[in-house]
Amino acid sequence: MLKGITDIDEGTIRRVDWQELIPASLLVRAFSLACSWPRILLATFVATLLHACYLRLVDVKSATVSVASLLQTSDQATCPVAFRLPTDGYGIVYLAVAALVVAIMGLAWSRSAAVAIASSSRVSLFGSLRYALAHLRALLGAICLPTVLILLLDLLMIFVRGDGGFGSGWLLTLLAPVVALVALVNTVLKLGLLLGFPLLVAAVAVDKCDAFDAVARMFSYVFQRPLHFVFYVLLAALFGAVGLAAATCVSEIAHASLTSGFVGKQSPATFSAAPWLQFWLNFLLILPLGFAFTYLVTAATAIYFMLRRSLDGTPIDVCYQNDAHRPKRSLAPVLQDEQGAPVLAEPAVQNPPVTHAESGGQGSPHAK
Repeated sequence: MLKGITDIDEGTIRRVDWQELIPASLLVRAFSLACSWPRILLATFVATLLHACYLRLVDVKSATVSVASLLQTSDQATCPVAFRLPTDGYGIVYLAVAALVVAIMGLAWSRSAAVAIASSSRVSLFGSLRYALAHLRALLGAICLPTVLILLLDLLMIFVRGDGGFGSGWLLTLLAPVVALVALVNTVLKLGLLLGFPLLVAAVAVDKCDAFDAVARMFSYVFQRPLHFVFYVLLAALFGAVGLAAATCVSEIAHASLTSGFVGKQSPATFSAAPWLQFWLNFLLILPLGFAFTYLVTAATAIYFMLRRSLDGTPIDVCYQNDAHRPKRSLAPVLQDEQGAPVLAEPAVQNPPVTHAESGGQGSPHAK
């Protein structure tokens, strides 16, 4: 109890660390961080751009959506989000680019949430994006490792079942235990990846983990603390449902306000010829998706902090800090006096680094 209460003087409690006393309260902090309109709007804008590019790759008549359909009644309108995947070469390139963009944004959003949760400080949008680009390879490796292993196990099981003809007695007796073990391992891998893949992003964002360390942390946190994990996920889903309902209401009201100004003034065919109008109508309808993405990444980061504290005992305020801009510290060199005895030289006083903005573009003021 006293670990979460600090500054106790003469029986007076001056501050209570609720994150230590009630770790689940960290989800409240995550919800407030997810309600950041700049990040929600940016995520929505990127999703709308991806959707607009998607419409160029599929049959527009069957996949979506003209402004004319959006101006119809609610029972005739078509949702602007299409679900038919393109299968040609351009479609594969699009899916790869879209996955890469989502990975970069997820890592950037998770990094921003991690610093805010651990130190109550803010990271600029460009700073979080730089971190995401610098550590994107670790995240992609963490995603590919279990995925490739699952695919190999699936191929192995398909080969054994198709080649062996499990109807033969001796082959069934020989390979059945091995196939059962492979199926069990494959199921565990699929379940862990399905439930804990957002923790991969949080591991890279919080602790700067490499691919192997991130995968190990994901499986250990999911399977060694299953009750904690399920409880945190259900609580986060409750907060997320409230936020998603609010974002949906805002989206519907804004969409109705925009479309109501056009109905009756001009024909719907006129608006179908205005791509910019269709883009912003889709933007309003995709707004809940932007909130859902932002909240998912932020809540997963908070859950990672709580599971790490429960399993590893690491305090919540421990997070990797980039010290590239901090002054370098070195030990004082060892010299010899006149008699040959070792002595320590006085360390040189290093001035703090001066940025370009502080120096007015003329370099350090100590250069003279």
